[in-house]
Amino acid sequence: WEFTTSRSLAAGPGALLCGLNTGLLKVDLTELARLTVPPPPTLASLEFWPGPAPLPPEVAQASGAGPHTLPQGHWGLEAWPACPWYLDEDTLRLRHRLLGWEADWSAPHPPGPIRYQSLPAGRYTLQVQAFAPLTGWSAPQSLLRLHVQPPRWQRRVYAAFTTLTGPFLQTRRLRRQNLALEQRVLERTREVERAHDALLNANRELHTLSLTDALTGVPNRRQFDAAWQHAAAQVQAGHSVTLALLDIDHFKGFNDTYGHQEGDRCLQRVAGALRGALRGPADLLARYGGEEFAVILPGESLRDAAGVIERLRRNVEELGIPNAASPHATVTVSVGAVTVAPGAPGLPADWLSLADAALYRAKDLGRNRVVHDRP
Repeated sequence: WEFTTSRSLAAGPGALLCGLNTGLLKVDLTELARLTVPPPPTLASLEFWPGPAPLPPEVAQASGAGPHTLPQGHWGLEAWPACPWYLDEDTLRLRHRLLGWEADWSAPHPPGPIRYQSLPAGRYTLQVQAFAPLTGWSAPQSLLRLHVQPPRWQRRVYAAFTTLTGPFLQTRRLRRQNLALEQRVLERTREVERAHDALLNANRELHTLSLTDALTGVPNRRQFDAAWQHAAAQVQAGHSVTLALLDIDHFKGFNDTYGHQEGDRCLQRVAGALRGALRGPADLLARYGGEEFAVILPGESLRDAAGVIERLRRNVEELGIPNAASPHATVTVSVGAVTVAPGAPGLPADWLSLADAALYRAKDLGRNRVVHDRP
């Protein structure tokens, strides 16, 4: 922008009032700066000076970026870049590079011809950038694409080499592509297998969580029901099973006295004591509901099971957890148990009811004791 006026007035930040013959012109300098985009240079003229062979007419009269194809020889060229958008040529600078011959930009120089001599066979691209203080450097502009052909004998040798080795090279290329494809397939297969294993592990963990009591970490009522059906079925196959139901004595009074957080910690400690009384992985301890637990002892006679059940009661008593709401002064459990021998009458639900009735008799008899029954 040029204004033929010697006076201007500031009209606020980033704005200027300029006097014209017709009045005042307000120029928003901020918006004007956003419109300043460095224009790329163009090719004004192009000239080749010949090598051993004369230039073809289409090349001798060539102009523009090309691409231009020159016959074999060592050619020279002279290119004149133009920057018609720049008014102040005193501050305008150019830099150039001929890709295929050089990779680095030349030092900035004033506008003028760009010359190269004795270019051998090859492919070249002439790039030019323009710089002005107001706009900075323009984007690289490819002003010329040039192909100098190799000698004829080289072209014939290359053609023959390509004809002879083409199938071999193509076979090698296909083999490499197949190997790369097989490698990608193998990697993808491994990724799918890892994802599948992770999904299986996640499903197993989810299944385990669905069968585990979150507070105590022992199997929950759902897992107990399935295990009890399986254990009862073993009775039909000639095996004994013992079921024990345990209830923490005066647990409501414990919660009222010490609070529900202490009640949760009490349940966790009782579950740990009961787990310690079991003989191995065949025995099952489950949280039956609230302050009740259930234990399944497969394959045990009445006498053998009685020792395990008494150990369950004693382990809880030996914890010594204070319980002011209990006449025993500590946390204790009452246990009702039933041992089912092969051929016993009734159904699994009946045997469960027998264990529940034995538990209530243990409570009626003063708690902190075991009542053992059989069908």
